[in-house]
Amino acid sequence: MVEGTGTSLYGGPCLFFAELGTILEEAVEIWVKLYYPDENGVTDHDRYTQIEKQTGKYPGPDLIVPSDLFYIWEWFMDLSSSRGGGWGPSPITYGELIAWISLTGNMPSKWEVRMLKQMDAKYLEVINSIDKKRVKGK
Repeated sequence: MVEGTGTSLYGGPCLFFAELGTILEEAVEIWVKLYYPDENGVTDHDRYTQIEKQTGKYPGPDLIVPSDLFYIWEWFMDLSSSRGGGWGPSPITYGELIAWISLTGNMPSKWEVRMLKQMDAKYLEVINSIDKKRVKGK
């Protein structure tokens, strides 16, 4: 059981929201891999765009966010763009989320906040993975 829902993870609302979370996590992973710059400040998207100019085909992955979830994607991009960090990006805190709600007037539901936090965890996971590979490669 998931706390507070009364529904098992194998069906009902929990499964529905878990599937939405997976879709958004996959989009975050693709986005980070496309737009996180390398040591020279170049992104994979930059590289793919150059190839597209030469061949007429974009060789990179498609970043797909279903239209019904796009508003959550926009909220995440907005929150993510203002994140702090010293030695790397910091998680989006509940305090930052409350400030964002106050400033924007957006009122995310409980499950939408859960999705935003899940997307943030994936964002940090992918960035940390990329950074670890860079350190090992040096």
